[in-house]
Amino acid sequence: MYFRNPIAGVMICLTDEKIAAGKNVVHCEIEAPEDHKVTVNGISCTYIDGCWRVDVPLDAKRLELVARDETTGEQAHSHVWRLYTPKKVYRLSIDDGVWFLQDIAKNQDRYQSIFENPYLALLRRLHEEYGTKFHINIYYTCPEHGGFSLPELSDCFKAEWQSVNDWMTLSFHAKANNPGYPYSNADRKTVFEDCKAVMDEIERFVGYRGAVTTLHFAETSAEGVRGLYDCGVRALLGDFSFNKNGEIQLCYFASREQFDAVRNYCFWKNPETDMIMFPCDTVLNCMPPEEIRKEMAWFDEQYPDRSFVDILIHEQYFYEDYKVKDRSYYLPDYEARMRAGIEWCIEHGYVPGLVKDIIDFNDPDLVTPR
Repeated sequence: MYFRNPIAGVMICLTDEKIAAGKNVVHCEIEAPEDHKVTVNGISCTYIDGCWRVDVPLDAKRLELVARDETTGEQAHSHVWRLYTPKKVYRLSIDDGVWFLQDIAKNQDRYQSIFENPYLALLRRLHEEYGTKFHINIYYTCPEHGGFSLPELSDCFKAEWQSVNDWMTLSFHAKANNPGYPYSNADRKTVFEDCKAVMDEIERFVGYRGAVTTLHFAETSAEGVRGLYDCGVRALLGDFSFNKNGEIQLCYFASREQFDAVRNYCFWKNPETDMIMFPCDTVLNCMPPEEIRKEMAWFDEQYPDRSFVDILIHEQYFYEDYKVKDRSYYLPDYEARMRAGIEWCIEHGYVPGLVKDIIDFNDPDLVTPR
């Protein structure tokens, strides 16, 4: 016998609405013979649609689930985590961040504020209008516009960076934009060193080290994830999407079972690495505003029980001179795409937030017992 659902490490995020509706339970599905008797934590299951099912009260921060075949005495084990947020939360994350930092470095003797940078001015405008919170994943270096690396950026704006840390955070993405899939075959040491180089710089010019990030192209091994964990990363976003052949992709080293857990519940804590993984829902630069709304409605229909949504965009499409091999990829409706994603979230009951608003990464109980 075994747990079909939930797999070990699922994190169930409760809201006030869910609690009021009596949804503070774990829906359990157990594979066992139909002619046997099965319980979970002593509660009798019912055989429905090919498996044993029961709802177990989610009455602990870390709830151990023990399924027992009362006919044979065989047992199966799983565990889930309980999270809480008063209302559903959305976050807008930004990948490939570096050009805005290059501009600030170039103008740091002239700018009186980081928000004189046009890109950050856009983010502040959206924050002031909607309350939106942003998470930006950045590179260490880039060759564009004459070249740039993070040590060139002064710490003269540290106080201002810290003053907006409640709605805009920075974290590691990769050493550079190229090559693509830089960490697919990277070892623990390589990932750790690249991550540390960026995190050290963020700590220098901003004053904190982030615990949440997205690895460039969202592919690496369990050892690569351990390298991130060694550097202080505790939650890792990936696309968790399908390629044109229907195969799972951009989900680190997740199996299909783990992929489905992330998509269905949003947060899943990998017992093997202790890393929390969660999915991006829509990449805003991939479709026009009207399609963004359709895409998000589809995700909402497919995964109705989640309490967190991440909408993602890449920085470079903001710029009129963004080209690859002489082909322009500039998106004149860049801001409209951001607004489309934000407005859909607000219209569907989500409030602005960051992952740290839901998960306390300093909570010692979040460390998986060994």
